[in-house]
Amino acid sequence: MTHPNVSNAESEEVAPHSGRMLQATVFLCGMSIMGLEMSASRLLAPFFGTSLFVWTNLIGAMMTGLSLGYWIGGRIADRHPSTQILHRIIIFAGLTTAALPFIAHPVMSLSREAILQKQAPVMIGSLLATTGLFAVPMTLLGMVSPFAIRLAAKGEEALGATAGSLYALSTAGSILGTFLPSLIAIPSLGTRRTILSFAAVLIVTGAIGLARRAALAVPVAVYMVSVVPFGAMPLTHATSPGAVLIEEDESLYHYIQVQRKGTRTLLALNEGHAVHSIHDSDRGSAWYPLVGSVWDSMNALPLLLGRPAGHSLDILIIGLAAGTMSQQLDHFYSSLFDLRIDGVEIDGRIVELGRKYFDMNAPSLKVHVMDGRMFLARSDRQWDLIMCDAYRQPYIPFHLATQEYFSLIRSHLAPGGLMSINVGSMSSEGAVLQGIKATVKSVFGAASMMTVKNPPGAGFDHYVIIAGRPSLSLERLDPTVAGSLAQRVVAESNNSYLQDLLKRRMGDFSPVSVPPDTAVLVDDRAPVELLTDWMIARFAATTPEH
Repeated sequence: MTHPNVSNAESEEVAPHSGRMLQATVFLCGMSIMGLEMSASRLLAPFFGTSLFVWTNLIGAMMTGLSLGYWIGGRIADRHPSTQILHRIIIFAGLTTAALPFIAHPVMSLSREAILQKQAPVMIGSLLATTGLFAVPMTLLGMVSPFAIRLAAKGEEALGATAGSLYALSTAGSILGTFLPSLIAIPSLGTRRTILSFAAVLIVTGAIGLARRAALAVPVAVYMVSVVPFGAMPLTHATSPGAVLIEEDESLYHYIQVQRKGTRTLLALNEGHAVHSIHDSDRGSAWYPLVGSVWDSMNALPLLLGRPAGHSLDILIIGLAAGTMSQQLDHFYSSLFDLRIDGVEIDGRIVELGRKYFDMNAPSLKVHVMDGRMFLARSDRQWDLIMCDAYRQPYIPFHLATQEYFSLIRSHLAPGGLMSINVGSMSSEGAVLQGIKATVKSVFGAASMMTVKNPPGAGFDHYVIIAGRPSLSLERLDPTVAGSLAQRVVAESNNSYLQDLLKRRMGDFSPVSVPPDTAVLVDDRAPVELLTDWMIARFAATTPEH
């Protein structure tokens, strides 16, 4: 049956696509839409991170493109219901998708530079970059569904069934496109080749519809995915001036850089603004193994437990990264205690690099590759000290900062045990810090805090919140035991800098207090990312131009 507004010549083009070819086209395009969206998040991570707002911008840009494509595609399909036009659209979508790995770096570098120079707010800058990159291919892909429905419809009485079946196939393809990049393509091919693979699928799909060009499109697509060379995609700014990149990789969770600066090895993740682990290979240094960061000060925490020398000491580190903290604890305390350290790190690739470059081989350390909260939920053990230092810089994962999470930690503390959480904040009154302090107090009854100042210009300091079971009061800590242990730690480590550090830290704990109207963070409402972004935006607005 011919639609009354379609000419005989046009209706001849409709007929060949009333069957399986059109169904396969819709399925593969649906797969490519979600595959591109999942891969895009990895493409953006080195420049803008993986926060909720990056995902908001990404999904918003994608949906905007699709909506525009639905509207345009439906109008064109009514006027020109041609299979030739449909497959040209798909080929063009494949070509614009194939361009993304090559133009992403300059586009996002310019956007991030504008953010750093305060010419654009963080959210607006990343939104513009995301829209500029993905609007065209997503608009073209959005045109496919209404075009396919128009071509497949046999008559108005069958339009509902036709639309339903094609949308079902498109959604089934999207399901495959959701899992394929994360589980197979990105780990084995990398982000940019994964995007090229979906581009190749689109080009070949469109070319098969234009049968004369299929023979040429297939080798072009194979070349595009397997032969086109990709080198490093460097960040706009190195994490540390003078650092040399020695290895980079993409995992399921992070874009990872291992850098070297003198005798020090540095671990940078995602956008590269912060160092997540440091290892100094100079064992002859008077500092060794201290690295001049917050982890040094956290060596004071075992002293607060009041455990006598020779006692067993079980420590859990959530957010192990490449093992700076575990290495230091093993160095200073393994001769004093029967020391057992469990380190939890969600990213197995970071663990591999930690063992390769960061000497993460302490005999007291047992590594668990798992989400920290899931590890606690599955464990029936208790620890004397639980240290939380998990970041997706600059964000603390919200589910590791809630009342439910700290309640879980409390249930895994041995009697007399302590927990700590490291919070970066631009002031002691920062909203994220205040929220976490209120949340910790709601679970433990009382808490104390150690402030670790960063060098001037860093823009933020570290605040280590500690709490205990039973509720912590500094009076219950035994200064005699802690002092004698500190002397032994200093003597056995032969580290002259450690003595002053421990002495300052032992007197640097102050009781935590928060305004009574401070909201407690719970699983249902923990706007950690929003509060962090507000903090960063205020810092950018008040920082003078250089």
